Order: sequence, then structure tokens, then C-alpha cells
Amino acid sequence: MKWIDKISMSTFEKIFWATIALFFVAFLVLQVLAFQNRIKLDNQPIEEDDPISQKMLKEIIKDVEKILPDDRISKNLENNQTLALINQNLNVELRGLYGGIDNQIEKPFEDVYANIDSFLDFHYSVIGEYSELGAAATGEIEKTIQKRLFGSDFQTNIDYAIQNIHKEYKTRVENHLKNIDIHATKGVDQSLNFKALGKLQNDIQQNIIIQQSKLGIVLVASIGAKIVNVISAKLAAKAASKLMAKGAIKIGAKAGAASSGAAAGTLCGPLVWICSPIAATIAWFGTDAAIIAGDEYLHREEFKKNIIASIDKQKRELREKIKSSYFNAFEKVSKQTQQSYKHIPIKKRVKIRERIFKEAN
Repeated sequence: MKWIDKISMSTFEKIFWATIALFFVAFLVLQVLAFQNRIKLDNQPIEEDDPISQKMLKEIIKDVEKILPDDRISKNLENNQTLALINQNLNVELRGLYGGIDNQIEKPFEDVYANIDSFLDFHYSVIGEYSELGAAATGEIEKTIQKRLFGSDFQTNIDYAIQNIHKEYKTRVENHLKNIDIHATKGVDQSLNFKALGKLQNDIQQNIIIQQSKLGIVLVASIGAKIVNVISAKLAAKAASKLMAKGAIKIGAKAGAASSGAAAGTLCGPLVWICSPIAATIAWFGTDAAIIAGDEYLHREEFKKNIIASIDKQKRELREKIKSSYFNAFEKVSKQTQQSYKHIPIKKRVKIRERIFKEAN
């Protein structure tokens, strides 16, 4: 029995330790394998993107809208064809303005031309001649001519004409600036550049107001008075010269008339105190009337032509001065406006193709 137990214990122990040894060997194998795999993991490079995730991404090309600076206006205003169209419009508006200037400047002179005959009637009369003689003696002959020929409203009429020309100028300039805007902003995104273009328009309007103010100061300043003074001075000099020439003729004529009047006065008898002054007055002014009538017959038309020529010259010079002033202002506004458009910072919408990586479904 003891022998059996001894044999049994030996077999049991063998099986027991064999099992433990098997487990130990399996454990060691697993440890070695785990150690080897850990070394592989330690030596493998670490990537930010998971290779598995990369395989699940796909590349997409998409149009993306961006806002960029735009040089469209500069290109438009540097195009020869566009510049030719703008200059063509400028000339059209200037021709219209010149026509308005001609019409407006003509009006204040209509009354002056109408007064020429009444002025000549007065000038070639005994009363008129003595009035002019008295005015010449006191240095007021120019004022006498001004009153008769130009009246009191000439300066007012000139000012009114200039105001109407200002209105015409403003309308023509606005038309031209609209034309510039059309050509300059061709192809420009109006909605995207609304604020910038609006500010530019305000700046342009302020510039127009400043230009008009300068024109008003230059043109309205006593234009009528200068014209009146020039023409009156010329006519006064001519009238004074005629008075002196006729004065010499009258001295001889009046001497003869006085002798005849004195001889006729002897027939007055007891009424000599009344008759003699009357005869002398008739002789004196009768001589004036005869000489004035002769002067009028010989020289009235020529004098009238001289007056008309003087008025025409002043009117022509005034018209050309106004046209020149408005031309310079108009051209300056046009050029400044084009430069302002060139420097305005505008933008454009641009679609750019970009590569986008999107996770696949």
C-alpha cells in the first residue's frame, strides 16, 4: 500500500510540474513575442494622420469667391477709344454751352441797340447839344451818354445773363460727368463699390461748386460797368470833338445872324425892348438848329455805325471772355474728374479654384 502511494505521488508530482512547466514555457513565449512587437512599435515612425483615415479622404476642386483690388477704371480711362468718346462728349457739351452764352449775352444789349436812335435824336437837337456842352464843361458828358444809351438796368441785365449761363454750365458739366462715369465704370461691380463711388460723386459735386464760385467772382465783378465806361468814353470823346468843331463854325455863323437880327430889330419901333431879345434868341438858336440839322444830315448814319461798332466790339469781347473762362473751367473739371476716378480704390469679386480634401462617405 505504501509502495502504491509512493508511486502515485511520484506520477502526480510529475504531471503537476509538467503542467507548471508547460504554463511557464507558454508564458515565456508570450513575453518574448510581446517584447518583440513592442520593439517594432517603438521603432515605427509616428504619423499625425492616421493612415486608415487618409485612405478615407477624397480630393475636391471647388470655385471660391474672393474680393481683390481692381484696376478696371484705370484701364478704361487709359483706353484711347474711351478717351476719344469722352473728348467727343466734352466738345458737344461745350458747343451747347457756347450757344447758350451767345443767346444770354445778346439779351442785355438789345435795349442798348434800341436806344441808339433815341440817343441820336437827342444828340442832334438844340437841347441835346447844349446839354452835352454843359456836361462836357462839368466833366459829366460820359454819364449823360450812359443814361441815354444804356439806361439804368444794363448791369442788372448782365448779372441776370451770367446767372443763366451759370445754370447752363452746371447742366452741361453734369451731363459730361455722367458720360465720364459711364465710360470709367464700365465693367465695375457697382454694388460692391457703392460706398466708394458715392463718396467720389460727393467730392466731384463739391469741386463743381468751388469752380462755379470762382467763375462768379471773375465774371460778375462789374462787367456791365466796364463795358458802359469803355463805350461811353469813346462816344464822349467823339461828341466833345464834334462840339469843338461845330463851335468854331457857329461863331462865324452866329456873327452873321446877329448882324441880320440887329438890322431887323430897327423895324420893331416902340416894341424894341421886347422885339430885340426875341430876335436875338431866334438868331442865336436858329443858327444852332441849322448847323445841327446839317451835321445830322451829313454825319448821323456814320455816327450810328460807329456806335454800333463800339457796342459790337465790347459785346464780342465779353462773349469771348466768358467762353474762354467757362472752357478753362469745364476742361479742368473734366480732367480732375478723370484723375479722381483713376485713384479711387475699387474692388472686384474673383472666383478662384482651390483643392479641398473631404472625408469620403
